[in-house]
This record gives sequence, C-alpha cells and structure tokens, in this order.
Amino acid sequence: MHIWQLINEPWAGDIYSRPSLLLPGKAGRDNLRPLYDHLNMAVRSVDKNTLIFYEPVTWSVFLSSQEAGTGFSTVPGGPESVSR
Repeated sequence: MHIWQLINEPWAGDIYSRPSLLLPGKAGRDNLRPLYDHLNMAVRSVDKNTLIFYEPVTWSVFLSSQEAGTGFSTVPGGPESVSR
C-alpha cells in the first residue's frame, strides 16, 4: 500500500504579521485547508486511489472549540475524499 503524507507537523504561518494564526482553527481555515485542497487536486491528477494523510497544526489536538480546533470541517478534497 502507498500513502501520501502532505506535511508533517505543519506550522501555522506568519504569526508575527498575523498573530491570530496562533489560534489553530484560524491557521487551519486560512492556510492549511486551502493548501491541502490544492495538494489533493495535484495528487489526484496522477493518483486516484492512494491514501492521503494530512495534519492540522500540532497544538490543535489539545483544544476543541471553533477557533481552537483544527479548522477543518472536512478532509482535503471534500466529502468524496473521505475514504481516500
């Protein structure tokens, strides 16, 4: 079995010019989710079946509110990508 690991332990982004990115939900929505959707399209253009693994910012796993959670409402690529 093959897998794609998009980014291991991603950083939130430029927290100095945008301190709100320290809220993991904000970093996920604004930076990571759009990046992962783009990467998902690139991977799926050459590989339709291999599993894709992705991560939120590392400190989001300890928090659960909207701004403090992961910022992901679905997996990269949307609901049709749930099993891949």
